[in-house]
Amino acid sequence: MPGTGTHKRYNTKNPNFEHFTHHAELSEQFRLCAPGLCCQPCFFWDAYNSRAFVRVSETRVETNYPIMCSPFSFADMVSSTYFDKIKAPYVQATSCTPFHCCCFFELSGQVAATAKHPMCNNCVGGMLGCRSYVVGLKDASAFCAAANAARESYKKDERNAPAIQVME
Repeated sequence: MPGTGTHKRYNTKNPNFEHFTHHAELSEQFRLCAPGLCCQPCFFWDAYNSRAFVRVSETRVETNYPIMCSPFSFADMVSSTYFDKIKAPYVQATSCTPFHCCCFFELSGQVAATAKHPMCNNCVGGMLGCRSYVVGLKDASAFCAAANAARESYKKDERNAPAIQVME
């Protein structure tokens, strides 16, 4: 019987490490919309931004939009979306998302979107709840290019990663 975590979605080029191909920078605009409980991240942006991340690996897109409880306390909200579950390429969503004020104004940074089916990756699909989003990006087009390249590499069963890990 196979062990835990042996699904092929977890297979990396080198089984000893996972290569991250892109680390997206969060937009300064996201500081106004970042989640917080008793303490607002906009007042402690450097501490919040050091915990938050959006990154692309050879097998998935991983995000962490932590909830700030106090300036020194965070509840990490790490989410992973594996490429075998992404059916449509990522596109930069410039309107019609829950993260656009009046459907057109980006208040929380740039937004990247994908959907369960390519036909749903448009404004109407977003209104129907068929899209999923990566928000707060400084450069959504660079994120989309990196995520789509890694997704295509994954689909072709070629891993876009070095054969050995180099420690710097």
